[in-house]
Amino acid sequence: MLMFSAVLRLQACLPQFLSATLKELSGKSAPTRQQAFVLLRQAADILQGGLETSADAICNAVTQSLKSVDNATTSSLAIAALSFLSTFFDTHHPRVYSSHVASLADALTRCMKDKLHRISAEAFGAASSLAHTARPKGSSSPLAATFTGPIEKLVQATTDVLGDNTVDTDIRERALETLGDLLVHEGDILTQSYPTALPLIKARLANEASATTAMQVIGRIAEAPTCGGQVFENWLLEILPDVMVALRKSKRSAGKNTEFVCLQHVLARIASSLPIDTANALIAEMKAFIETPSALQAVALILEHQPKCRDTVTEDVLPSIKSLLATPSSNLLLNDSLAIFCGAYVRGDPNVATSFVPELVANVKAGKALPDATVGGTSVAAFTARCIGAAVAAAPDSASDVLATFQKTIKVCDSSCV
Repeated sequence: MLMFSAVLRLQACLPQFLSATLKELSGKSAPTRQQAFVLLRQAADILQGGLETSADAICNAVTQSLKSVDNATTSSLAIAALSFLSTFFDTHHPRVYSSHVASLADALTRCMKDKLHRISAEAFGAASSLAHTARPKGSSSPLAATFTGPIEKLVQATTDVLGDNTVDTDIRERALETLGDLLVHEGDILTQSYPTALPLIKARLANEASATTAMQVIGRIAEAPTCGGQVFENWLLEILPDVMVALRKSKRSAGKNTEFVCLQHVLARIASSLPIDTANALIAEMKAFIETPSALQAVALILEHQPKCRDTVTEDVLPSIKSLLATPSSNLLLNDSLAIFCGAYVRGDPNVATSFVPELVANVKAGKALPDATVGGTSVAAFTARCIGAAVAAAPDSASDVLATFQKTIKVCDSSCV
């Protein structure tokens, strides 16, 4: 309630606040201008906008403040201006600053290459914010013509920093993240930058220190509809082995989530064009992680799009799947992924459903009594039932035959338990 009251009060006095702050921005004192940017950033953050009426004066003040950085005082001013700019982009519609985007982009590209790490890091942050809001993710609208040139300049500056081995590792990683943001949101106008940008991302994937960030970027751009074309698709195929190497080397303890998300997005994009040798090699790699939901989903994706790898899945993966199903577990994500795999396995050859379902039933090995819930035994039956349901749903034309076979199997099990 207090916060709501404070917002209302700020909105009520906003004209006076802006008038006073703009006056300070036009002054000669760098520390005072710095504090003015801090106040503007806080106001924009609280109001989630609100600076539209003063956008021209504010953008001019930002550009002026970023023109020269030659001492500690001007460095602090530049950092404050860049931090404000990130919030300004995030909280205002592009039309508010469209007439200034060229000069702002020029200022950002200069700051990206600044020797002071804090300035270059803030500049990359502002560039990422500009990429997000110039065309929000999921928008079907084309990028405004006034933004094309500035976005291309930002990409050029970003790849310059990313490709410079003399630049600090942390700054290059920040540049990598910004390049990902630019490609995710404006990739369709940046196809001419692919031959430069994409190899730089691959190079960071090969570097153990930046491999996780590179995985995040690759996964995001693989998922982005703005990126496409033969060059891009070929590049995704080319880096798949490197993605697997990075996955194998990863020492992260959180189930390798970033790496698997990346792999799944790449596979969802290019699985139908996977050469059979690559598909089989990926499945062999996944076998080591098959107890994880993400690996199961990755195998299901490959199987869906590359049916020629079915024999490899049957021989190398299916025994592990049955072993997982026969092991008590409380992992509901694993249950979901097992069902996804079983559905994909049957969809590849619906005729296999009549033999696959009895195999799943026999795999439960319930013995003469129901599984003991006190040791999690009921999960074996529950998980298997879910997989049987997925298998039947994947072969609707064979449903009656599957049901008949299933009933016979149950009767055999009943008679053997008497």
